[in-house]
Amino acid sequence: MIFFLGTTNTSTIIISDRLEGVWDRSIVAGVTSAEILLTHFVTQLLIIIFQSALIMVLTFAIFKYTSEGSLVVITVLIFLQGLCGISYGFLISVFCSDHNSANILSTGVFYPMILTCGLVWPIESMPTVLRWISLCLPFTVPILSVRNVLKKGWGMTHLHVLNGVGLEILWCVILGTISAYQLKKRR
Repeated sequence: MIFFLGTTNTSTIIISDRLEGVWDRSIVAGVTSAEILLTHFVTQLLIIIFQSALIMVLTFAIFKYTSEGSLVVITVLIFLQGLCGISYGFLISVFCSDHNSANILSTGVFYPMILTCGLVWPIESMPTVLRWISLCLPFTVPILSVRNVLKKGWGMTHLHVLNGVGLEILWCVILGTISAYQLKKRR
């Protein structure tokens, strides 16, 4: 959910700025596109930090869910998932010109990812091609990493947990690079 929240918040705010003329007025005032994106990124980062903390408090303090592993590792994985959502929100805001198309694109990508990440349909029972596709998505390996930290007590030094962190960082870099390239190409 934190991925989807980061995506929706980021794309909605940036598209609203563009539709209301805030982006263009800022450019005319001498602010660069990179500075505008950096401002949005920092703002969304603060929101993701709050949302990650809220998820951790609800899960472990309110609902009393137990964890065999470190809560810090779980928090890092959840935060990185939100950061990946922010990156995807930036990508959506670059490609979409209105809220309807942004919502359709984000939801249209979100549902197949949820269905194939192992939450609804076990990865082990998927056909080989679908399993490989599933393992490349930004949810699957990080969800497995969180599950292994929660149930097996694995730390950040375990290879499978590092794979989850690395894949999230890789997705953030890929989505951010495509967004920056497309934004530069449009201007």
